[in-house]
Amino acid sequence: MLQVFPAHKAIYNENMADLKNGIQSFLGPPLIIILSGLILFCTGVGLAYRHYSVIQNGLMTEGQVIELDKRCDSDGCTYRPIVEFTTMEGQNFTYESPSYTHPPAYDVGETVTIYYLEENPDDARIKNEGIVFHLIFIIGGATAVVIGFVKFTDELRANK
Repeated sequence: MLQVFPAHKAIYNENMADLKNGIQSFLGPPLIIILSGLILFCTGVGLAYRHYSVIQNGLMTEGQVIELDKRCDSDGCTYRPIVEFTTMEGQNFTYESPSYTHPPAYDVGETVTIYYLEENPDDARIKNEGIVFHLIFIIGGATAVVIGFVKFTDELRANK
């Protein structure tokens, strides 16, 4: 039969209290901040990876901005370029940028470098487009994770 000594029981109880305190300190705001940061970070990394995957594996061509799509709300108007380009096989495609900016990043008639996948020319990217957007997600997400862990340690110290 297993015999538990009083000193061991006290250590066990203290360790269990510390564990319970750690879990309670982690749940709530720190966990929400950390998870939100991880989602932002992973989204930024995924978008950046997809963008650079097309650039690394795609074919390069020149395209021309044929239109600026305008989107307005109570804060003002933003614009995204619509670019027409021709593949190496001579097929014409239109690329609609997902990035709206103010002021417009391009002018109608401007020539831009386009990368597209040979097997799917609809999957195209404008060179260097969206870099700031990707960095905002990556840096913002990493910052949120760090803030979440700092908040966790602060709450852990406060609950001891």
